[in-house]
Amino acid sequence: RDLLPAQDVEMVWPLGRYDQTHNGVTNRLLDQLQPWGETPLYLAIARGLEQFGKDDPGRRQSLVVITDGLD
Repeated sequence: RDLLPAQDVEMVWPLGRYDQTHNGVTNRLLDQLQPWGETPLYLAIARGLEQFGKDDPGRRQSLVVITDGLD
């Protein structure tokens, strides 16, 4: 890995509707995670918010962040 622990952020799902059909795949992805180093929580939130569309300001959107600790 070329990333520093403080820069290691991964988006698992692209923005879009999340429903019960995604649960099994999400659980399998979470089972494969190997935590290491730091938890760049603020960076993960900032990167996620950058993905939100600016073309539809009236649409409600949510960001789900799964973490193992504090920033």
